Amino acid sequence: MLKLKMVLLMVCLMYMVSLRAGNGQVIYVSSKGSDLNTGKFKSPFKTIEKARDEIRKLKKGNDQQSFRVVIYGGKYFVGKPIVLTAEDSGLDKAVVVYEAMKGESVRIIGGIEVPPSSFEDLNSTDPAYIRINSSVRNKIKVLDLIKAGITDLGKLRKRGYSYRNVPSPMELSVNNRIMQLARWPNSGYAKSGKVIDSTQFSYTTSRPDKWSEENDAWTLGYWKVGWAELYSPIEKVDTLKKTIIIGNKSDNKKSSLTTIGNIRNWCGLNILAELDIPGEYYIDREHKRLYVYPPENIDFRSSEIMLSMLGENRESIIEAADLKNVTFRNISLEKSRYGALSISNGDNITLDGCVFRNTGNTALRLAGRNIKVINSEIFDSGAGGLELKGGDRNQLISGNILVENCHIHHFGLWNRTYTPGIQISGVGTIVRNCKLDDAPHSAILFGGNNHLIELNELSNTCFETDDSGTIYAGRDWALYGNIIRFNYLHDIKSGTLTEETEVHKLGVHGIYLDDCASGLTVYGNIFSNISGRAVMCGGGRYNIIDNNIIVNCGAAHFTDRRGLVWVTDIPGDSWNLKEKLQRVNYSLPPFSKAFPSLSKLMDDGYQKAKEPIGCEITNNIGFNNKVWLEKNCLGACGGFDFYHFEGNIENSDPLFIDESNLLKGVSKKSPIYSNMEFKKIPFEKIGLKR
Repeated sequence: MLKLKMVLLMVCLMYMVSLRAGNGQVIYVSSKGSDLNTGKFKSPFKTIEKARDEIRKLKKGNDQQSFRVVIYGGKYFVGKPIVLTAEDSGLDKAVVVYEAMKGESVRIIGGIEVPPSSFEDLNSTDPAYIRINSSVRNKIKVLDLIKAGITDLGKLRKRGYSYRNVPSPMELSVNNRIMQLARWPNSGYAKSGKVIDSTQFSYTTSRPDKWSEENDAWTLGYWKVGWAELYSPIEKVDTLKKTIIIGNKSDNKKSSLTTIGNIRNWCGLNILAELDIPGEYYIDREHKRLYVYPPENIDFRSSEIMLSMLGENRESIIEAADLKNVTFRNISLEKSRYGALSISNGDNITLDGCVFRNTGNTALRLAGRNIKVINSEIFDSGAGGLELKGGDRNQLISGNILVENCHIHHFGLWNRTYTPGIQISGVGTIVRNCKLDDAPHSAILFGGNNHLIELNELSNTCFETDDSGTIYAGRDWALYGNIIRFNYLHDIKSGTLTEETEVHKLGVHGIYLDDCASGLTVYGNIFSNISGRAVMCGGGRYNIIDNNIIVNCGAAHFTDRRGLVWVTDIPGDSWNLKEKLQRVNYSLPPFSKAFPSLSKLMDDGYQKAKEPIGCEITNNIGFNNKVWLEKNCLGACGGFDFYHFEGNIENSDPLFIDESNLLKGVSKKSPIYSNMEFKKIPFEKIGLKR
């Protein structure tokens, strides 16, 4: 044992020496330190802000040296954002690094920790006792928030499809797992009855009868379409008429998407009477008390219990503007009501080996150039995982943003739609070797040009929506230069369809090029077990679908001619695709030089431009799909008549080596090799790097 301790000590000392010798000034931070210390190895600061301020001071004496902030393992609680500005930047060859001590866990937390001993058993004198189900009263633990000194409880707000940048209320996590706000049904959705008017619907079960005494109950509903949700407070439960009146209806121009319809998916939440399964909680804001039914198979008295606090005013844990040449390595940011990290106008920023979890809204908002997010994990976010903005679209200048080897999962916990794992705009973003899974809507949404989405694994997305796609882009004739290649999309099915039309029956797709999205390449992907279409083309032009393997899907390919009826000339309308083209000066360099077919879009007239011309479906192989080419007469029949077909094998077993893991590749006897034009797919390179 002594010998082992000596070896470990020598390794640690060598690490310290290397930091001092070759990497400029080193500043140390420890949760057990003091901001009155020197920041040296044996005298660490207590806060990251103090280390930041020390760097500012030292730079005044020598602004050419590099700095490393080495943070000892521990929990670092922040009550306000850590703010970084241009003053905190490094140099091209002398970056500033914030990193965890090797082998230790650094957690920067925008919440507070509550001792388990602060919780009491529910008793009959509690104001909530009568309203809690008698069968679980002996399981409920109660926290008196006033005694705990917690006054900022947050609140539920209007939220959903049209309201995305919204902080969450205070949330409870136990052992790093976010608890479920008490709701009914406990999972999935109920079906509403007939609509009464724009704010009232009937319910078809007796369950809501016991909600009449709730004073802060809400509904979440997909009230009109299966891809737009809305949270609304319950104003009244009429137990005689079996109706619910909701308030706070959507009041913007997209309100028609959330007008109540018949037989829609909905649930009730923030309902004390529904606190009935392990892992649920409820906050009584009137009496300032928190009730929780602890998760199963844990010792609650020895658990880590936290409440999210920071972010009520849309702040992230770290807020940076005009920051350059900075790296964050092996650090966790967590427990925020809004975001984990926000960077505007950043340059040469690297996030390496970090964890971003338990955020009330989108975890990362990154804008700038030369940004890397690598080897990291993002999960349990109230909205999206990553929002990326980089480059100059009008000049086709790349933002040079890279997301690589990241696992992004369990996002969209509050905002259920159009808050994807990764959202991309601008020019020149690469998403490579990532895994995206377990989300109610899309994994990747993008707009702009020259993005590369490759070697990713995507599964179990869009599971409660319809008319949606795992990788999605739409309503833009100028999406040229975007390449989606060598991705594995599998097991993508909706579990809560409203089967009113054929669109809903096949409404969850792999790659969805919606509403005349044009100029994209879909190459060398593997599609498996997708309930809708593998590749859905909604009337776009010059889309290349080549060299893909498509098995066990509802349909392999789809197109229509919707542009004939939906493209408009209305100024400012999202369907005015000509106006969008003009914004990027599509007929002039650099667009005309980079994308010549786009520059000639109007050569044959405006009406012809609305047709799906120039598309190719070549060298693809399908097997056991319900339909190979799904035809649709939206706009007019005959969409596939504009396509070029060559070298496709519509229904032949590709002979996967292992049906349970398609990434092991195909047999040498696979029929794909009978097509000399089919190029080998690098199965072994797809997915997370280990």
